[in-house]
Amino acid sequence: MAQPLTVPSMTAGPDFVLRPWELSDLPLVREAAADDYIPLITTIPSPYSDEAAEAFVRRQWDRAGSKSAASAGTWSCTPP
Repeated sequence: MAQPLTVPSMTAGPDFVLRPWELSDLPLVREAAADDYIPLITTIPSPYSDEAAEAFVRRQWDRAGSKSAASAGTWSCTPP
């Protein structure tokens, strides 16, 4: 069985960092869920609930097998 890859935090420009999703990102998930377009093209939960948002973040971890595994969709962008 292949070992999961470690997802590094990377500065991707002067105003944001690419990093794995964290449970502390739930307010960002809430904001995205309130957008008219984002829930239509992603798996962001809408309508929003804390339980659905936590499940969304955990799915991002599970997509590649663990919280620290790299795959498309496991990144969150935050200001540095």
